[in-house]
Amino acid sequence: DKSGSMGTAAGGVDRFQLAQRAVVETATTLTDRDAAGVIVFDVEAREVLPLQAAASFRGNVGDPWPAQPRGGTRLKPALELAIKQLATTDLPRRVLVLVTDGYVADADEATLRAVLAREGIELVALGVGPDADLATLERLAPPGQGTVLRVAAAAELPALMRQGLETRRASVVH
Repeated sequence: DKSGSMGTAAGGVDRFQLAQRAVVETATTLTDRDAAGVIVFDVEAREVLPLQAAASFRGNVGDPWPAQPRGGTRLKPALELAIKQLATTDLPRRVLVLVTDGYVADADEATLRAVLAREGIELVALGVGPDADLATLERLAPPGQGTVLRVAAAAELPALMRQGLETRRASVVH
């Protein structure tokens, strides 16, 4: 999942395009046992790609996303939509990758953390930029089921997204 509020940063870097590139690059690490989807959010949550098998996802995720950043960061509706999609799968392992660059005002951390824990959904949260609300992201992550990373520069996003996902995978593989 990624925040639609990511616009163009100083220096002309389009953070929305970098976020899409990060998702495309991370998709190459998915196995045939994986499934993935994309939800973008700003003032509302919008499904770009429904949850689908990894092979289909890899084929579809590189297409232009029909979304443009519109400002604002309402995290709760995006997380609720992602949790609903993940909770309906029979996948043995569910990892929610959250990318946000904004201030999180509506998270209701305790409730969302409880739902993530109840559904067995692990959280990889990437806070992009110096103003990312890491404290809120850390309160969202269920104990033992979360990884929170600061992305200092948007250009680091692809590598850190892959790292965050691999960190969650490694916790089960070992």
